[in-house]
Amino acid sequence: MPTIGCTFDLYQAGANEIVRETFDAAIRAGKRALERLGMSRDNAEKVGKIFYRHDRHGMIEQARVYDPTLGPFKNEQIDEAGRGAARKRPRGHPGRPAR
Repeated sequence: MPTIGCTFDLYQAGANEIVRETFDAAIRAGKRALERLGMSRDNAEKVGKIFYRHDRHGMIEQARVYDPTLGPFKNEQIDEAGRGAARKRPRGHPGRPAR
């Protein structure tokens, strides 16, 4: 099971099929929780896909600037890439409040 650093290493090495088991399980659990809270299965699946795509985009942006020689919290480019991905979300998108 790759950690986020391992995920970045795999991406930079050219891997195109990176299975993040914990993340994938969390998406599945989140979709089931939404259903239990009354959301239709179709809508829960849509929300899961939106979240997955957003995370994948952010992960790729961060992987492009990942530098394994820098310690945790010392790569300002990774922080900026994460903030940039969050700013690109449309209003009303899960994780970005509508104004």
